[in-house]
Amino acid sequence: MSACFVFSGVRLSTPAAALVFCACQSFTIAPASMGVEQATLEGSAWLLTRVNGQSIGKLAQTPRLALDKSSGLASGFAGCNDFSARYASKGANVTFSRVTYTRKRCVDPLGTKAEDAFLRLLPQVRSWRIRGATLSLRNASGTLLLEFTQARSG
Repeated sequence: MSACFVFSGVRLSTPAAALVFCACQSFTIAPASMGVEQATLEGSAWLLTRVNGQSIGKLAQTPRLALDKSSGLASGFAGCNDFSARYASKGANVTFSRVTYTRKRCVDPLGTKAEDAFLRLLPQVRSWRIRGATLSLRNASGTLLLEFTQARSG
């Protein structure tokens, strides 16, 4: 008789909590089964919070990102202008290409700075990860480029 343990999406806080015995069966405990809504890359709105690990500060309007799986388009607001880009994702990999944006004059200096960095870094993204309500976008070497928090609906 062998014991098998499969836990998906659950962190057990004590060794005693990990003592689950089963006879050649596996059990999956998913966050959704515990009433926790899991954020997803696509179908969620994301608000930019950090660029290259640094807080973007208080802007007149927060840059945001949304990805539409059916069209393969990413769109949002970059700090001064609306933008769109093509994107492709497979597993934890994601790439952005053909970034276009409106060319409005920006009166918020912090908005200009955030937008310049956001639009420059987006095509360098190669992977993503979500922890809780935080989306991290990283380059090919794993360096954190952009970090977002999930927008609350309503």
